[in-house]
Amino acid sequence: MTSKRLRPPYGDPAFEDDHAKRAFDEEAGRRPCRGKPKRRVTGKKVRALTAACPVLEGVVLSRSRGCYQVATPEGELDCSIRGRLRGNEKPVAGDRVCLRPVAGGGGVLEEVLPRKNQLLRVSEEDERQHQTIVANLDLLVVVLAVSPAPRWALADRLLAVAERQGFDPLIVINKIDLAAEGSPERSGLDAEAAVYRGLNVPVLYTSALYQQGIDELRQRLKEKKSVFSGHSGVGKSTLLNALQPELRLKIGEVNAWTGKGRHTTSMARFLRLKGGGWVADTPGFREFGLGDMQPADLGRCYPEFRPFISQCRFQDCLHQAEPGCALKPALEEGAVSKLRYQNYLQILRGLVK
Repeated sequence: MTSKRLRPPYGDPAFEDDHAKRAFDEEAGRRPCRGKPKRRVTGKKVRALTAACPVLEGVVLSRSRGCYQVATPEGELDCSIRGRLRGNEKPVAGDRVCLRPVAGGGGVLEEVLPRKNQLLRVSEEDERQHQTIVANLDLLVVVLAVSPAPRWALADRLLAVAERQGFDPLIVINKIDLAAEGSPERSGLDAEAAVYRGLNVPVLYTSALYQQGIDELRQRLKEKKSVFSGHSGVGKSTLLNALQPELRLKIGEVNAWTGKGRHTTSMARFLRLKGGGWVADTPGFREFGLGDMQPADLGRCYPEFRPFISQCRFQDCLHQAEPGCALKPALEEGAVSKLRYQNYLQILRGLVK
């Protein structure tokens, strides 16, 4: 004898009660209905939901494998990039962006806003190409060290970048504890630092080991977006750890054979400072790009050269051996630093290749 199949009494007001429906299902031997399964929202519906979200403006803090960490008024979000932006230059730390939050957290970058300045490095694949490391800076911190020995040509290259891009420079000479007061090494270092102080470029001596100069450095970084730049091994990450131990940045040792540091920072990232402001820790690299600068424009990035450049016979004078150059007599008279001029020639050779 076959059992009569029970049919739900549609239209019965009592059956409209959820409890009555579940009881009927159990009597009929059916699996109680738990409601319709949730469908995965994809494709056009995702785009529609994203478009309905308000647009936020934020600042890129770091990038890792196509994921961007962005600081917004609503907190830090992990974002992907809109497809139409992938063919353009990728956003970097410091870029101001517009994004839309998405369901489940995170966001999608919709637009990269114009940069007010940027720090470049020479591409490893092609020396004629440049890569942007960090953007929209207030302060460029040029980190040198007693060991490895200060490379003032690098400092001048970065100062030329700061002059052209429009951000303030600060020179930090780290590991000052390795040059004792009154030693020949310290006397030479003081003389070189005096050249830059005479150009109104602040020079700060620091020792992360003994906390020398750390408080003053912290004050100079307050409420600014700064970047630490310099060769590997000068102690950039060590200084940042001294400023804020909670950062716990990886620190490398200087190679005893080559005298060069090992890279411990793989890409630029902005770090929030407790006292206010942001600082970008950048990879150590050996060539800083000057963009599309023409050789004749380099001298104009040296403020002490400009009064004499205007008196040169030729507008495109490179201040080497050209007739009517007004800078060379100023150099012989001591009005221009020989150290700075030699560094200028070194940088110039890279521009006229």
